[in-house]
Amino acid sequence: MSNSNYIQETEVVQQNIKNNINIEDYILNYSRDIRISHIDLNTPCIPYYLTMNTKTGKKGDIATNAMAAKVGPEILKEYLSLTGKTSRQIHYCHLCDRGSKTKDFICISTLHTYFGTITENYYDKSDITRQLQQYKRSVAGDKKVSELQNSGMYQKKICQWCGKEADLCNLERWHNDNCKFNPLSYRYQKYFNPQ
Repeated sequence: MSNSNYIQETEVVQQNIKNNINIEDYILNYSRDIRISHIDLNTPCIPYYLTMNTKTGKKGDIATNAMAAKVGPEILKEYLSLTGKTSRQIHYCHLCDRGSKTKDFICISTLHTYFGTITENYYDKSDITRQLQQYKRSVAGDKKVSELQNSGMYQKKICQWCGKEADLCNLERWHNDNCKFNPLSYRYQKYFNPQ
């Protein structure tokens, strides 16, 4: 695409944006290059400041990440003159390093954010961040499986009355003392001596 075509297409987009189009239509109809055309990463990140902290009574405290994540898309939506809401398919994407996983604050600068898809949001992260997240997920997953294996969820034993093999949870619930072949169990009385 030549530079003049890109400029003309960007002007058409800016004209359409002024018509209050829906965020979904905005993402579907315009390429990522056009949707990030307003971004300038040379400007500083802007945290969301509270007008009044209800806990401490102080003005000017930096808001929690959850609050900034709710306010940020609304500010960007107003800046771009869009309607609608973000969803699982429509993400509030950051091109700066102050996205939703940072510990100190989330940037709400309209010059650092745009609306995009899940895939675009994923690939905007640095390679190191992506690798770290994948590592954390795999380590957490392995830990959960090993905890379950050690807890006896996967261990199997045989019922002393019917000889059926079952995991420990089912063995406790349906076999041994509660087995329908145990003459002392309620289930035996119900199964063999219906009255």
